[in-house]
Amino acid sequence: MNSYSEAVLKSRLEKGIAKVRHVLSETKNPALVSHVPHQYDDKFALVEFMCRCAVEGAANGLRVLGANPQRTESRRVCLTMKSRQTCEYVKKETRDVEQPTSYVQKTNQNTTTHTIVTKVTDYYWKVTLYLTLELDAKPLLERTSSATITTSYEATPYPADSIKPAETLDVTWLFRNLGGSFTIDRTHSSCHTPVRNKQAVDAMAFFAELQSWCSKFTAHLTSIPKTVQQQGLDLSGLQQHAVDVFVPVVPFLNQNKEPLCAATLTTLCDEQKSSLTSTINDIMGTLPKSTPITCFTAVEGKALIVSGHLSQLAMTLCASVMSIESLLREQLVAAIGKEVTPDDFTQYMRYHEAKIYKPEFSPKGFSHTVKTPGQDPEGTVTISQGDTPITTICREYPPHEYVPLSFSLDAASVVHIKGTVRMHEYMGHKFSTESEKDMKLVSTAKQFSGYVMMLGRIGTGGVFTPKHAMIVKNKDCFELPLILQAIPSAQKFRDTVESLSPEQRAFAEAYRGMQLEATLFAIVTAQIKPHLERVLNLPPASLTKEIMLTQDLLDLFITYHIPSGILSYSCDTCEDEEEVATSVKIDQVKKHVQEMKQVLQGAKQEELQGAEMHQALHHHHHHHHHHHHHHHHPQAFYAMAQQPMQQSVAFADDLFGAPNIPNRGFAAGGGSFATCSNPFNTGVNPFATQAPPSYPQAAAAPPVHAEAVPEASGHEGSGDVEED
Repeated sequence: MNSYSEAVLKSRLEKGIAKVRHVLSETKNPALVSHVPHQYDDKFALVEFMCRCAVEGAANGLRVLGANPQRTESRRVCLTMKSRQTCEYVKKETRDVEQPTSYVQKTNQNTTTHTIVTKVTDYYWKVTLYLTLELDAKPLLERTSSATITTSYEATPYPADSIKPAETLDVTWLFRNLGGSFTIDRTHSSCHTPVRNKQAVDAMAFFAELQSWCSKFTAHLTSIPKTVQQQGLDLSGLQQHAVDVFVPVVPFLNQNKEPLCAATLTTLCDEQKSSLTSTINDIMGTLPKSTPITCFTAVEGKALIVSGHLSQLAMTLCASVMSIESLLREQLVAAIGKEVTPDDFTQYMRYHEAKIYKPEFSPKGFSHTVKTPGQDPEGTVTISQGDTPITTICREYPPHEYVPLSFSLDAASVVHIKGTVRMHEYMGHKFSTESEKDMKLVSTAKQFSGYVMMLGRIGTGGVFTPKHAMIVKNKDCFELPLILQAIPSAQKFRDTVESLSPEQRAFAEAYRGMQLEATLFAIVTAQIKPHLERVLNLPPASLTKEIMLTQDLLDLFITYHIPSGILSYSCDTCEDEEEVATSVKIDQVKKHVQEMKQVLQGAKQEELQGAEMHQALHHHHHHHHHHHHHHHHPQAFYAMAQQPMQQSVAFADDLFGAPNIPNRGFAAGGGSFATCSNPFNTGVNPFATQAPPSYPQAAAAPPVHAEAVPEASGHEGSGDVEED
């Protein structure tokens, strides 16, 4: 739909209010609504008044064309334009046409002037136009006219018979609201503002369709003179007359506080009808009278004026109603002192949530330390938007209140995760005109500290499905973008499946159930030192200050895949291991580590010697051009070294699934298992992680895909890890 620019609308409203002041009593002193102090309910009353004026104004336009619109409640009423055009050959004529140029020929004493004459053949065609305008199947306008046109070519200028598709406008809404019956239901839940409600939206939708229909009708009428080669018509002047007709839709209020009543509506619509009739009478004398041999006459001119006026009426109504919404927004911004952004609204919600929720449930930033109780943190895990952690409602469950999670390392090994669990609920705030903000998972570790972090999903029965795992250690900082993909909300899902077949609906419900159960995003962290102490049979916290030993152990486990049983403390003669001093146990482990390092060093030397020997033999063979080939197979022990990510995965496997782990399992210190969800159908949540199989230890990592589940609930926790 065409709309006015702000400057054009302001100009038209100024002309309109000047006309309203002239028509109405001076005691009412009408003025534009933006210039009159008023209440919120006055905006509703004004929108209702303008829509009633537009309805009666449109009915007046139909009355001028000869209709008699009456209010109806149920019967469907349509306004239809039908058109047809035929073209038939009449004759051809040949005539001489003298050219404007000539030439002179002189011979002795005579001078002769020669002119050029061209024979031109004209082809005559009879074009017949049929136009019908019907309201409720009753004709308002019926015209059949014909004209003879000429062409310089033999081919027909138009199809022999052309019937254009009928242009139909459903005017049932207009007829239902005649008599000033238009009212906004302010009590309905869908009524948000004077403009954002069902009745106002329906009104603007109808007048948008009316304006579109009038544009097509106007385009057909203005094409007639060109089609039949009718000269001497000023159609642009006629259309300007239509623009100048008084439009009774003006967003004004009376400064004397008098409400907008039915009498005011009648006065304005009477003025509109008088202005429209007067304009038509003025132009009737300038157009040919209606005859069968004249195609564009006063009848078509009258219809053109009414169509142009109804188009102006529709555009003015929509622009004026939207100006009320704009005024409401401007007043709200003026009251607050600034334009509210999503960040401002988030801050506003945090301020009020702190007052509403109990202290233990007050929303907090999603940033958790990875630590063993009683010891310093190993690092942090954060989900943030930009540089700010997202705010979640968190509930903490002790280990005995939550079912342990479990996951399989392979067909024979199952890991159980027990400990504190934290459930998170996240509600994001976003304006409809703005895109989603990117989320990212940030994990950091302190120097000489480390932990294993796993990302995955939680399914039915507490089954954790890890998708990715990494070791975060020694000042590492990983940033993993969370790519969010939303699934339909509960309400949208219900509305969509209503029209499906029983089989399709059953499948959709089953598939959604799978989505809700299998898309709960989880983060599991397990500290490395407490697990090392368990697999090495060392007392808790014994490795806290053994920095060099810890680094050597990690190197042996990660780089060389040394089984933990080779390095663990053992005493076959001790009846009670608890009586053995911690230093004795540490010394034994150190001794094992030193011996293993010597073995590895020897393996390295053997490999280097083998490589040198191979190189020497190759050089000797090349120098003497020997035909015999010598192959050397160096020791493969040192070749166990793998790439960093493969080493990390192997170490995690040794912790959680190696056959030499004691049956009694091993305990983790404080870890964190975190999930996010959104039961409030707002915002988005990270779910269903999916990323490349390995992560380099760098400042940034590949993105993690996630799904947003508007209905799921989430949780987070920490705990012990055991292996079956």
